[in-house]
Amino acid sequence: MKNLTEFLLKKSIICKKLEKLENRKFNIRKKIEIYKAVTTKSSYILIFYINRKSRISQKEIRLIDDISIKVIEQLNMVFKNKILIIDSPFCKKAQILSKELKWKVIN
Repeated sequence: MKNLTEFLLKKSIICKKLEKLENRKFNIRKKIEIYKAVTTKSSYILIFYINRKSRISQKEIRLIDDISIKVIEQLNMVFKNKILIIDSPFCKKAQILSKELKWKVIN
């Protein structure tokens, strides 16, 4: 989590509070880390962190968006931003789809 906060600081995203959410709570088996953050302006951010060797496809972007909808419904919160941090190759069509779904992607 310390690496994530340092990474967010480099991207000029300052968080007052950063909380890791349990994947089991949302019935997710994927190797995705989900975080809920509060910025200095008191707005909520949903952060997904993916670290793997294989490439991210359109199908996985849709799956991540569906997971984010589940998380938002279960937490009953309004998130101002959705950030996707990826440490793997990213398909061009998946990039376009993530922009259409209003995700901020950080490689």
